[in-house]
Amino acid sequence: MPDSAAGTSRFPPLFRFSGPADRLIRDKCGLVTQPYDSQPGYGAYQPYGAPYGQHPPPAYAYGAPPPQVHREIERARTNAIVALVVNLIGVVSCFNVFGIAGAIVAGKALGRVTTEPARARVLTRWAWSVFAAGFVLMAAFIAVMIVLDSRGI
Repeated sequence: MPDSAAGTSRFPPLFRFSGPADRLIRDKCGLVTQPYDSQPGYGAYQPYGAPYGQHPPPAYAYGAPPPQVHREIERARTNAIVALVVNLIGVVSCFNVFGIAGAIVAGKALGRVTTEPARARVLTRWAWSVFAAGFVLMAAFIAVMIVLDSRGI
């Protein structure tokens, strides 16, 4: 039942009634509408100063993060996934044994992306550092082997 004294309705203001049949439904249901409801052709609210045809940004539900936070989480998740894949490719293709440790750290970062994004970024940096250190040590090992082979040792 509507509360006419308070001006509320059991239906949200989304329902706009303007035609004669709609007025009959409004009267039968006891809906209280706003004065602008009777103007046909008008849609959703457009804020003052907004360009024609543009509506206000959507409201987010309770608990949904703002878009900037969502982008940072997605960026951290993407970086962790790429670090994991590159470390695993390094293990398989180049026998980079440090890539195993880097893959483990990247996996831990991937697990913490939604709960602790700052910690996930730090772990992802560590995964990339371990990956780079493994390749530097592998390049040094190959250089030493080439030098030793050229001397005949």
